[in-house]
Amino acid sequence: IVDFCDFVAPTQEEQASRAAAVNRIFEVIKYIWPHCE
Repeated sequence: IVDFCDFVAPTQEEQASRAAAVNRIFEVIKYIWPHCE
């Protein structure tokens, strides 16, 4: 089970890509709706 968890866990590069994508989405939302939280 541990080996499988290690296999399916995202790599550092995948984690960074995901974080960058989420950050970009937040930036676009803030641009469209500047007063949203």
